[in-house]
Amino acid sequence: MYEFEDYPAVCLRGSHAITGEVYHISDRQFGMLDDLEWYPHFYQRIEIPTGWGDA
Repeated sequence: MYEFEDYPAVCLRGSHAITGEVYHISDRQFGMLDDLEWYPHFYQRIEIPTGWGDA
């Protein structure tokens, strides 16, 4: 995980585990987060497998 100006960034092919939280949110909430975080213009969304399903 890297600090990219004011935001965190993750290297997909990194060699260390990253600890975080997984939440189940509605499509409406997802859309609100996309607006807040300027998706897809500011970052890429990549789905990864976790112990709780894909995230």
